[in-house]
Amino acid sequence: MSNSASIYVIEDDQDIRDSLVEILELEGYAPEGFSNGQEAIESLQCPKSLPEVMLLDLMMPVMGGREFLQAREQLDPSVRSIPVYLLSAVVPYRGPLEGQVAGQMRKPVNIDDLLSVIERHAKGSRPQKSRAA
Repeated sequence: MSNSASIYVIEDDQDIRDSLVEILELEGYAPEGFSNGQEAIESLQCPKSLPEVMLLDLMMPVMGGREFLQAREQLDPSVRSIPVYLLSAVVPYRGPLEGQVAGQMRKPVNIDDLLSVIERHAKGSRPQKSRAA
């Protein structure tokens, strides 16, 4: 799977995070889950490889989505260019950070919409498979 597109899932709700990671793995991607923005920022500072897409919860303990986006602005330009999609029950998000995200998805996340977003941005390859109905 080293050739699979890497995706960060930054979500404090373990059930949601685990479900998204599992779905993405089943689709052939290489997701990595983080329980808050601080964990993701630390990983981005010393990455094995950069993700191609980040899914970001807005409200989390330790470091929430807004703080994550602010901290990300201090990192390398290659990190700042990675598309980020907000995951929130409160969509559409309107605020000062609105321009820093590539898009928004309402929770619970529609899997077809999620996979469409990932496919649009993922440059890494993944196995061709048909989606289960």
